[in-house]
Amino acid sequence: MHAGDTVEQGQVIGAVGSSGRATGPHLCWRMKLRNTQQLDPSVAIDGLAAARRELLGEN
Repeated sequence: MHAGDTVEQGQVIGAVGSSGRATGPHLCWRMKLRNTQQLDPSVAIDGLAAARRELLGEN
């Protein structure tokens, strides 16, 4: 994958592994805002899920 690529639902974007100084297998992913701020991906996931529920009229 490259910067700007579109990600489709269900598409594999990473794999669990252990390299470098990791103490065990994990998937490390990050989000940046305008190439400066590091964002907590869980905040985005929670916010997007809530927006989707609201748009679809789900509780």
